[in-house]
Amino acid sequence: MRARNRLLEPLATQEGVEEDNPENSIPTTSSVASQEEHIELLTDIRNYVAFGASVNGRASTREILSEFTERLPSGSSPLFKFMLSEVCEFHRMPSGEGVWRLRNELRW
Repeated sequence: MRARNRLLEPLATQEGVEEDNPENSIPTTSSVASQEEHIELLTDIRNYVAFGASVNGRASTREILSEFTERLPSGSSPLFKFMLSEVCEFHRMPSGEGVWRLRNELRW
């Protein structure tokens, strides 16, 4: 959890404001780009589960990993799982397969 929280700290602070800046008002280029990448990935996850999986509004863990594994840098699985849980709820089918369903209400 600590590792995941460290990954999320830039999202929880003042929207990418550079900490070394005395006025704390100018976002860094890298933090803005990183935020844009996170928002794009979050949107892509939502759109994939909504329209790209075998069943609209629901995708198995296997489908999601197949779709997004190549886009994720190593060590980013805690962040990816956090993002996935922001737009989906996890359920386990009687067969044991993990399934992610879109939330009725988004948390972001």
